[in-house]
Amino acid sequence: MKYLSYIWFLVFFLIGGCEDNPVVNCAEATAEIVTNEWPGQLEEFNTAIAELDESYTLPDDWKTNCDAYVDAWQTIVDEDCTLQGDENPLTQTEINAFAVLCDANYP
Repeated sequence: MKYLSYIWFLVFFLIGGCEDNPVVNCAEATAEIVTNEWPGQLEEFNTAIAELDESYTLPDDWKTNCDAYVDAWQTIVDEDCTLQGDENPLTQTEINAFAVLCDANYP
């Protein structure tokens, strides 16, 4: 009976250890949302459009920052991460709209 317990432990250990999904770090995704420069870049872009500023050009890291921002929000929504403060989680529709913006405005 003692060996049977070891076998069951080994079976459950192997099954649990073979999970395909990596551990998701909600803190990292939340930190990316807070520190990412893309929301500021988007604000500058919107201001330039509102003021009809034809001299405005997108920053070189627009797409990189936007993609990272979208990926972080997607992680937060997919993993049901809890946010502190006044950040309201985005809906999937809003995330999809941001993803389109990453590509649509990039030269």
